[in-house]
Amino acid sequence: MRTSREIVPLTAMRGIAATAVVLYHFCQFSLPAVQPLSTLFQNVIGRGYLWVDFFFVLSGFVLVGSHAADFARGFALRPYRDFLLRRLARVYPLYIVLSLAVLPLALGLPVLDSVFYHDPALPAGRVALWWSANVAMAQTWLAIPSVVPPAWSVSSKWAAYLFFPFLVIFVLRSRPATLLGCAGLAGAALVAVAASDPRGTLNVYASLGFPVLRCAAGFVLGLAAWRLASLPAVKRFTACDTAFSAVMAILALLFAFCGPDAPVALMFPFFVICAANNAGGLGRALAARPLAWLGVLSYAVYLVHYPLLRMARPFCEMITARLPAGLGSPVAFAIELAFVVACAALLHRLVEVPARRFVRSLASDRHLRPARSLAPAAAEEG
Repeated sequence: MRTSREIVPLTAMRGIAATAVVLYHFCQFSLPAVQPLSTLFQNVIGRGYLWVDFFFVLSGFVLVGSHAADFARGFALRPYRDFLLRRLARVYPLYIVLSLAVLPLALGLPVLDSVFYHDPALPAGRVALWWSANVAMAQTWLAIPSVVPPAWSVSSKWAAYLFFPFLVIFVLRSRPATLLGCAGLAGAALVAVAASDPRGTLNVYASLGFPVLRCAAGFVLGLAAWRLASLPAVKRFTACDTAFSAVMAILALLFAFCGPDAPVALMFPFFVICAANNAGGLGRALAARPLAWLGVLSYAVYLVHYPLLRMARPFCEMITARLPAGLGSPVAFAIELAFVVACAALLHRLVEVPARRFVRSLASDRHLRPARSLAPAAAEEG
């Protein structure tokens, strides 16, 4: 289901992906006892961090559709400034509010198990540097911990935003063979990132250079996917439920049975293409209002869930201890997810919406030009 402003299934998929990340952290931090379960559980739930790579691919796909026309004739300073201002208005207000909200944790309240928050032996100068990098959203560039742990991906995407005009100009003007080569290099970069981790996974978010490379690779794959999705033959092939179902089945099998992470991440561009082009029942199902609403809240859900889950750990332990085995964990997760979504809805209304209204007020005052789109529809990226 499409509107003139967004591809609703992609919006819904943002919400589903954010929920998968919440489930991953819930099992990792709130329920360590579930970790020794089956390999299948480990592969499907225990690799929930890979949905961050889905966000990277989706970001590239959506942004090239929404802003490519601003750079269709080449680089210009004013569209570049407007683009960065829109990105700041989208990601920074909630980011900085949550960073300041955990300031008491950084001053010594031992709630989160991270040396960044409550190690009194850290030199004041290092803490000041870390905070300055976090305020500038540049912490991942310098291998500095994020005050809000999931925000490492926001810092990585900020680097991608800075280079976006040059990437999108290349995508629009390059020949198919060249674009295919770049997509191949992006895939090779994901393999290199996985090789940098002793466990061989893509769950790299603290080392120098590799988190940004992980994001950039996904971003480039998203740009290439947008170019591929616009081809008439691809549109026809991916409009049906059969293609979408096949891609979902392959993705599920890769999650469940494929050891390396890179093949899973390399399926995300095809998944995004099918979700964007689908005109069948699956697309209509994803366009359901509850899923679309969850997608609207996805950025807030993604950022706020980690500290909330950490602080709710005693509650989770109490629930699991009092309910029968096999029932406590799902009940605890359902309650905590509902709390996370409620907090995200509040933050969306009080922080994100006012920030966007401010940007629209700038546009109405002609200080900021409306974005022009080359795509008929694009989900708002976060």
